[in-house]
Amino acid sequence: MQRIFLLLLVSMSIFACTESEKKATVETKSDFTLDRTANAELSHENLQLIPIHASEDFIAAQASLSNLKNLAEGMEIERFRITEKKPFGSRDDRDAVNNLTVQNKSRDTIFLMEGDVVEGGRQDRILAEDMVVPPRTIRNISVFCVEHGRWQYEGETENSTPIALNGNLEAQNRKIQAFTGYYNVASNQVRRVVNKTDDQQAVWNEVDAVRTAFDITTPTKNYTGLESSEDFTKQRNDYLNFFTDKFENTDDVIGIVAVSGNKILGTDIFGHPNLFKKQYKSLIHSYVTEALATAKTDKELEEKVLNLYENTLQHKYETDKKSKFVWEGKTVHFTSL
Repeated sequence: MQRIFLLLLVSMSIFACTESEKKATVETKSDFTLDRTANAELSHENLQLIPIHASEDFIAAQASLSNLKNLAEGMEIERFRITEKKPFGSRDDRDAVNNLTVQNKSRDTIFLMEGDVVEGGRQDRILAEDMVVPPRTIRNISVFCVEHGRWQYEGETENSTPIALNGNLEAQNRKIQAFTGYYNVASNQVRRVVNKTDDQQAVWNEVDAVRTAFDITTPTKNYTGLESSEDFTKQRNDYLNFFTDKFENTDDVIGIVAVSGNKILGTDIFGHPNLFKKQYKSLIHSYVTEALATAKTDKELEEKVLNLYENTLQHKYETDKKSKFVWEGKTVHFTSL
């Protein structure tokens, strides 16, 4: 992976090209091309985005993915729900902590992305895998905790008895066990640990590192405590105001390479432009949060590595099964962190 990151750094050379070079994109025979056109509209402060364009044939072949809804949309659907996993046989089932239950009783097909953060339940969680949940489906999904210090439902105390909702205790239990909020995609620092480890403590450590970087002091050590920092939210919102709508009018962009200084933050590629545009609005939070913690550095890199990067990215996309989520024979999401 170190070699991948070194090769990814070459994308920064778009800012050191000659005038004629700036007007060209890299032509490849792959399903997608990295856009090397220098574009001030995709660069703000300490974050630059490099679009990845898909071929017409690729988009046509992936057309069935265009109507997938993402988790942010799913959480607004009445018959879609994420809850704490109900242990079988014992309330002490340890497996319940690192699994949630997804119930999709709607007519929509929902895409869940590794790195999505949901709020509620007994503690906030981050999804640890990509998943597509078809209509009328109930599944469990692997997760990690991103809120150290809470293991109870909102409004519940250790010795409290649930209060019936309009006389209906079952309805109240369903309400408090459900995750009621979608936060966004977690910072890349946290996503990398989730992607590369099965260690809950390592995830907590990275959440703590993000909180420390922005001086967060909420009672529980929750990742979403970032919202309590006026300084962080002000800076983040400045980035979001700049980047949020950048790809609304594109019809062939399926992903981005995100760069901060001379550091590659990551690459995300989706199976269809529509899915990219939907998830981008949540995903951009991930890159912005890390960019705010990354120092500006020299942007001049050797362009000669560019072709090697192009070939490596395409090779990784085609061969690295762990980095690519495939559903019904179609690639839904690829990430390199």
